[in-house]
Amino acid sequence: EFVERDVDAKGAADKARVAAEAAAAEAA
Repeated sequence: EFVERDVDAKGAADKARVAAEAAAAEAA
């Protein structure tokens, strides 16, 4: 259970990082 939750959290963090990078690229 803890492992699955950790994976979900990492996946959400990765998506947020990718979205932030995309926004920064568009703003550049």
